[in-house]
Amino acid sequence: MQATLAVRPERVRLSRDLPGDTPNVFAGDITESIYIGTDTHFHVRLTPALALRIRRQNTVPIGLPAMTGPAGIKIWVSWH
Repeated sequence: MQATLAVRPERVRLSRDLPGDTPNVFAGDITESIYIGTDTHFHVRLTPALALRIRRQNTVPIGLPAMTGPAGIKIWVSWH
């Protein structure tokens, strides 16, 4: 069985520390991050069979049209 979950981008948080204010929290690894002007897109692997695509709006422009960023980072994904 397949399912799709949609969460508004402004509700998703990525953090290095375990958030304690929501039951919706999952450990993951950033496998790809791409800076695209106004947004950064992240691919986060939660399990071998489950991954998320996350779009975060950039608050500080760095002036590059597109670039890849760090990968292999342990992260907590949560939302309210």
